[in-house]
Amino acid sequence: MRNDAAAIIHDGWWCLKTLFVAALFVGSMWIPNTPVIIGYMKFARIISVLFLSYQGLLMLIVAYVINFSLV
Repeated sequence: MRNDAAAIIHDGWWCLKTLFVAALFVGSMWIPNTPVIIGYMKFARIISVLFLSYQGLLMLIVAYVINFSLV
């Protein structure tokens, strides 16, 4: 259960949240492209291998469960 303060912050304050997201969006336009994109490409390459391995493992588990229930 949430307390009342958490509920007020989570469910309310939409104007402040919108301004915060807009400020982040506008501020991100001044981030230099070269080091950020290179770093993101290296990060995405590693994470994509981990994600695809995890997805393959989940598909294998589901196939075994379906096979077990059919047999």
